[in-house]
Amino acid sequence: MSLYLVPRSLQYFEQVAQLGSIQAASRELGISASAIHRQITSIEDALGELLFERETRGMKLTHA
Repeated sequence: MSLYLVPRSLQYFEQVAQLGSIQAASRELGISASAIHRQITSIEDALGELLFERETRGMKLTHA
């Protein structure tokens, strides 16, 4: 599937899920960490569910 058809917020979500941290996703995508954080928070707010467990050394997906 073309990346142009996938919303950026989902691309950011996927990178954080694969790499385990917003900072790593930020480096990989060349996007600020705060922009990625805002997009993930926006998705979570829209769904009313936390999608990641925030840990001191990164993030991992919840069962949601």
